Amino acid sequence: MNIVNIIGAPVVGGVQNGIVALSKYDKSLRIDRNIICIYPRYTEKSGVFDQNSEIRIHYCTTFFKKPILRPYVFWKKIRYFFGLITFPFRFYFLLKRVKPDVVINEEPKLIIIQALICKIISVPFILHMHKELSLQKNFIFSKLIIKNTFFISDSKNVIDKNLGFYESQYINSNTEIPIIPATSILLNSDFTIKKDSKKKIIRIGTIGRLVWEKNFKQLIEIAKELKSKINLDFKISIVGDGPEYNIIKELIKKNNLEEIIVLKGEFDNTNIINFLSKLDIYIQTSVSEVSPLTIKEAMAASLPVISSDVGGINDIIRNNINGFLIQKNDTDQFVETIINIINLKDRKKYQIGKNARKSILKNFSPENTAIKYFQCINQILSGA
Repeated sequence: MNIVNIIGAPVVGGVQNGIVALSKYDKSLRIDRNIICIYPRYTEKSGVFDQNSEIRIHYCTTFFKKPILRPYVFWKKIRYFFGLITFPFRFYFLLKRVKPDVVINEEPKLIIIQALICKIISVPFILHMHKELSLQKNFIFSKLIIKNTFFISDSKNVIDKNLGFYESQYINSNTEIPIIPATSILLNSDFTIKKDSKKKIIRIGTIGRLVWEKNFKQLIEIAKELKSKINLDFKISIVGDGPEYNIIKELIKKNNLEEIIVLKGEFDNTNIINFLSKLDIYIQTSVSEVSPLTIKEAMAASLPVISSDVGGINDIIRNNINGFLIQKNDTDQFVETIINIINLKDRKKYQIGKNARKSILKNFSPENTAIKYFQCINQILSGA
C-alpha cells in the first residue's frame, strides 16, 4: 500500500513524531510511505524523517522559499501569490507521479483543493483531524469537504467540535469515524529519573511549539505567583521554538524571571528523553489541544503531569489518578496543584507516576496504534 501523508514541514512536532513512530512498522505492514510538505524547510537542522531512508520526502509548498530580491515586502507578496495559484497544478502532477493508494492529510491548509484533486484522480482522501477546524454548516466549501473526504481523529471531542452539526449519514459513508490518537517512539523509552542530590531544585518543564495555542505566556504568571508562595528554589524550562519565541523571551526579561524560566530551544528525541528524566513535574498550559504527544511522553516518563483540561486531554489524564486536570487559564489552580505535588509524600508521587506510565503503555503503544491505523485505512479503501 502506497500512503501519502501531507504535513506542514519535516521538523520536530507532534504530527511528525507520530508518523515516525508509525513508520517503524511500515515494512511489516507492507506500506510504502511518501511525505508531502506544504511548507518550505528553511532550517539547516536535520529533519525528523532523515534517518528513515524508506520514507520519500516531496515538497509542494503553498508559497515559495524566501528570495534574495529586494524590496523584501514586495517579493514576499509575489511569492505567496504565485505559490497559491500554482499549488493546485503542482499538487496534481505530484500525486500523478507518486501514484498513492490513499492520501492522508495531517495539515488542513488548502484542504478543499487537496480533496477535489484527489477526487479528480480517484484517490481516497482522508483528513486526520488533529485540531479544531473552521468548518461551518452552511458554508459551501465545508459541504464539499464533507462530501469528498473520509475522516479519522485523535479524539471524540474534536469530532464533536468539527462535525457535530452534520448528520452522520453524510460522513465516512455512514460508518463511525475511527479514533486513532497520536503515538510516539519515545513512549517505549526506558526513562531513568535523575535527581539532584546536592541542591534541591524543583524542576518544572514543558515541551511544544511556541504558538498561542500552547499559552506559554501563562507560565510567566504561574512563575510569579509560585515565587511568592514557596521558599524552595524552582526552575521552569520550555523546550521548543516558534513564532512567539521572542515575545515570550521579552516577557521573561520584563518580569525579571531569567533565573527561573529558561527557553531551551528545539530538542531532538534523545535530548527530550534526557530532559524529561530530570524533571519533577511536567506542565501543559494549552488553551487548544487534541491528543498531545508531549503529555503522553511525560507520562511515559512516570512524571506527575498538570494540564489544562482542553480538547482530548481528559481522554489521557484521569484527574488525581494518573495526572491532574486544571481549568484552562486558571493560574491560581495551576499554582495550587504544583504546591500540592511538591508536598506529596514520595509514595503518593510514585503511585501517580506509575499509573501514568501504565496507562500510556496500555492505550497508546506505537505498535498497537500502527496496526489500528493500517486496519482503518484498509477499511476505508475497501468501501471507497
